[in-house]
Amino acid sequence: MMRLHSNYTVHVFIVYLFSIILSSCSGSKQSGRNSWIPLFNGTSTQYWRSVNSDDFPKSGWRIDNNILVLDSGRKGGDIITSEKFGAFELELEYNISKYANTGVKYYVDLIQRPNAKKMTGIGFEYQIIDDHDYPLEKTHKDTKVQTGALYELYGPAANKILHPPGSWNSIKIIAKKNKVEHWLNGKMVVQFQRGSDDLKQRIQKSKFAEFPGFGMSPEGYILIQDYGNMTQFRNIRIKKYD
Repeated sequence: MMRLHSNYTVHVFIVYLFSIILSSCSGSKQSGRNSWIPLFNGTSTQYWRSVNSDDFPKSGWRIDNNILVLDSGRKGGDIITSEKFGAFELELEYNISKYANTGVKYYVDLIQRPNAKKMTGIGFEYQIIDDHDYPLEKTHKDTKVQTGALYELYGPAANKILHPPGSWNSIKIIAKKNKVEHWLNGKMVVQFQRGSDDLKQRIQKSKFAEFPGFGMSPEGYILIQDYGNMTQFRNIRIKKYD
């Protein structure tokens, strides 16, 4: 009888252990889809490449003290993620130099313009710029080209919080089920609906009208723009949604 009881105990333990393993595997798959992916963790650029190469730029971009640094001079060009994203939540921190202009694009398609030798990344842009001292007068009057804007299409909320050049700002982009939000330093500053009549009308009145289906691809690359001005980035991470 003791032997039978011992075998039964072992059997129950094995079944229990197996159920824990299955539960763990199932949980891992679920959390893997909705957990943060570090696109830049301070040491590696493995998730990024040049728009016109499978490799990360050899100049213009560098890692310094766990920060991704874009040097001035347009030596490196734009960089994009190695994979495309559909529904997602993207977070990062940036620190621009005075007079700087850059941006983070998403739902990016790579196209080749007529007579152009290189590819160009076309997609929605979260505008990042020195709102107060950028040389073009348009920047001071048109909110659609100011920090936090959906570039050329929607201006940010008037009560946004923006720290000056030389300081760190945090941004977030949430894109789920065609609803898109821009966040700046903890506050939502832009909200729009992909495919809405309002957005379509705005696109038709903008320079993006020449690109059929602009911003409507089901998935696209994330792009960080090299506009020739020194900018620093850190804590870049993304979460994928179904």
